[in-house]
Amino acid sequence: DVCSSDLSTSKLTPFKVGDIIAFRTGSTSAAGAAKVGVMKVVNIIDGKTLGSTNATANILIVEIKMPTK
Repeated sequence: DVCSSDLSTSKLTPFKVGDIIAFRTGSTSAAGAAKVGVMKVVNIIDGKTLGSTNATANILIVEIKMPTK
């Protein structure tokens, strides 16, 4: 398990295109409770491209894979 108190900006590595990210759905998720899935970052769009004034804003385009059962 990953404890949220263990996470900080200084410990995070920015996502890159091609990265694979594992995740677990929430207990009330429409996809099913506590399912584990993976997503692959296929593109990253800089927020400035879309007119954002937030220097850290980015949009991730991802492919998501979930178990069928």
